[in-house]
Amino acid sequence: MDPLGETDARELRIFLESVLCDLCRFLHAARDGVAPAETQIHQKVRLSPGAFADIRVAAGRLPLYFIEMDIGYSRPRVIESMRLG
Repeated sequence: MDPLGETDARELRIFLESVLCDLCRFLHAARDGVAPAETQIHQKVRLSPGAFADIRVAAGRLPLYFIEMDIGYSRPRVIESMRLG
């Protein structure tokens, strides 16, 4: 059995996503000179039917990217969720 209960795992995941979003804003401000207000972050993004990403980051004019949190999922499950089409 999973050492974390289902509720605890969900809360941990939400907390970590929030920290990652803040970290992305700080990283792009410090490293790339992109003001935090110019970094757009969206959570639970649909990529295509049946494919989702946890976080989408668009920092100023930099190429956008996605972050996938794999807490609670096997590597093959994460890869499958990221496949397009």
